Amino acid sequence: MPADSFLSRCLPMPVSKKIPVGEHRLGAQYLELRETLRSPIYQRHLEKRLGFWVKPSDKRLPIALLGRTVGEILKMSLEELLRFPSIGEKKFSALVSLLVRVVNTSESKLAPLSEVAIPVPDAAFEGGDYGLRWDLVSEFEWSSWQRIVHEQGLEHEKIGRLCNSLSEIPRVLWNKTLGTYCHVSLEELRAMKTHGERRVHAILHLFHDIFEIASKFDGVPRLRVRMSLRWIDEIQQWMSDILKHSDFPSRDELLRRFVQPCLAQLRIDAADGVVQLAEARLGLKGPITSVRRAAKEMSLARARVYQLLGQISEIMSVRWPEGGNFVYRLREKCIYEMIDQPATEAHEIFMAAAELFYPSHRSVPVSNTLRETPRPNSFHPAHSTKPR
Repeated sequence: MPADSFLSRCLPMPVSKKIPVGEHRLGAQYLELRETLRSPIYQRHLEKRLGFWVKPSDKRLPIALLGRTVGEILKMSLEELLRFPSIGEKKFSALVSLLVRVVNTSESKLAPLSEVAIPVPDAAFEGGDYGLRWDLVSEFEWSSWQRIVHEQGLEHEKIGRLCNSLSEIPRVLWNKTLGTYCHVSLEELRAMKTHGERRVHAILHLFHDIFEIASKFDGVPRLRVRMSLRWIDEIQQWMSDILKHSDFPSRDELLRRFVQPCLAQLRIDAADGVVQLAEARLGLKGPITSVRRAAKEMSLARARVYQLLGQISEIMSVRWPEGGNFVYRLREKCIYEMIDQPATEAHEIFMAAAELFYPSHRSVPVSNTLRETPRPNSFHPAHSTKPR
């Protein structure tokens, strides 16, 4: 369609004449939105660049305008805007949609971001389906995710506890809180030292996942979201029930409800060799493997095997920080049972798993452990133990 034809159809007719709903709808809608946005309540909105409101799923964006503030755009007359290079009917329609999004955004949802240049989508992707392209997340979406984390009181949560996989982020981020990134713009996040593309995408992925869950409670002040990995809640509930009853669980139940879920998390967070070492130390595919034998089978020095075992307990302490207390209490129950009766397979598999995932302050044979049972409430888990 020729540009002049589209221009003539969008420009409103003289005031004395009625604007047809069809041909002049976009032009009339733009003028109405411009008048609305001139209200003092939208002052902060006008200071934001148009690209702030872009979402990855948006198509046919007016890329030439995304770097301008809303206020700068609204100062242009309708005729100037329609004559702007590369602005045709479809892109003007996208512009109107973005302005509708601006009007519908309350001031409370505008995060206090610093004024930086807003990255705009590459023209090569124009009109495409962005899906979950983390490199195309907009400042608007990022600020929405930050707001939810803040309002739900999740700023203290550690990234390593909730991220998709610990293998996606370096160890220095495992114990950083979500609040570390709640007050920086997306541009500032991407410009941070040591924050490469993979690390930034992992952070965005986590904030997005939290937003998808917590936003369902947005506007319901009496409810607050508590984030936890599903398997952790299941194990804690199961262990709480076990501690209330006199009978110790069977070997099969321990494997199903405790050992296997922990190993499943290791498969997500650690390399295959670490998982195989854990299975060998638990004796799941044969007799329990000593460190010496594991080092020989894996062609590693024993010091390296100890390092890998340390990684296992470190991963578990990050993923399930409360686990040390739960495991200790069940370990204490197990030890007192073994004082009065011979150790069963269930006792042995649990003690091996407890020492693997949450090692005690020193490694001693089970027979010595019975004589050195710590008193209740005196447990302080350490993770520097070298297993036998």
